[in-house]
Amino acid sequence: MARPDSSASGAAGARGGAEGNALSLAWSFGFNKNIVNGVHSLADETRDALFYVAAHTGIIYDYRTRRQKFLQGHCNAITAACVSEDRRWIATA
Repeated sequence: MARPDSSASGAAGARGGAEGNALSLAWSFGFNKNIVNGVHSLADETRDALFYVAAHTGIIYDYRTRRQKFLQGHCNAITAACVSEDRRWIATA
């Protein structure tokens, strides 16, 4: 699970990848259309964001700032994703 509002990604997340990953992503274009309910709104009073999946990566896109945060770490493609009711937690499998 990941907290989309946490700063766990730190500076590495701002660059697009986390230390130890084979690739350092700069931008993700597109999403996995085969995941049922694969796009989730994370919008609330303080932010305008979406969560979606592209291959092995979960992406939080802030459409106010036009920035992406990458949640990396899956060895296989992500096939399921859900977000808690309060939009604070994301689970992927």
